[in-house]
Amino acid sequence: MTGASARPIRCHQLINAAGPWSGDLARLANMGKGSGLLSVPLPIVCKRRINYLIHAPDVPALEMPALVDSTGILCRPDNVGFNYVVSKKPTKVDVLFSSF
Repeated sequence: MTGASARPIRCHQLINAAGPWSGDLARLANMGKGSGLLSVPLPIVCKRRINYLIHAPDVPALEMPALVDSTGILCRPDNVGFNYVVSKKPTKVDVLFSSF
């Protein structure tokens, strides 16, 4: 609220739709610090991932499961067709030198 003082909002239910920032929003609303249901923190944190969508038409069409490597690389099919999602959990060096 621009130019207004903070004030409590009373409601019966509230939907937190902040996605990966839901935990931060819940902490701003004092969730995890109150009593009763408000004493339970929301354990959602935003984590950086590197994702690629790869189109590989020459790969045989198989019912491929998700593959996870011990280094943090994940490969899984994306719906039908020859599209695959490849993800990598960044290392500390990737986070230090990332441009975003």
